[in-house]
Amino acid sequence: MASRLLELIQDRSDEDFGLFNKEEAGVSQEFLDSLPRVKVNDLENKDTADCSICTNRFIDDDYPLVVRLPCDAQTVVSGKKAKGHIFDLECIAPWLKVSPTCPLCRFDVLKADKRRREKLEEELKKAQEEDEEEEDDDWDVYG
Repeated sequence: MASRLLELIQDRSDEDFGLFNKEEAGVSQEFLDSLPRVKVNDLENKDTADCSICTNRFIDDDYPLVVRLPCDAQTVVSGKKAKGHIFDLECIAPWLKVSPTCPLCRFDVLKADKRRREKLEEELKKAQEEDEEEEDDDWDVYG
């Protein structure tokens, strides 16, 4: 009986057991590339600011690549509050490829990205409609 159960388990993929739910798949490389970069010198506490994953201070890295996630948390950059937790890209990228949530607040970054894309599409559609209206108005001059 146990050997039969073991055979069944070996024959099934991880997806069959719900270990990797496609709806909870991580983010794309395009999303990672679009994350806003943060200059270390712009951080309010640049001497002590660190990555929450590796705990290394950003200022100690010769070539820091710090990114901000689109979560609802507040981060102070250049004396202004900006939304999102900050991380080293090399630390947060592997996490986001597996899980589309901020490791600190569990905010779903894919939902924020979807809202951003929808807003851009609306703006593009509005601009196209305005261009069409301008073209229609110009024809009256030639009539």
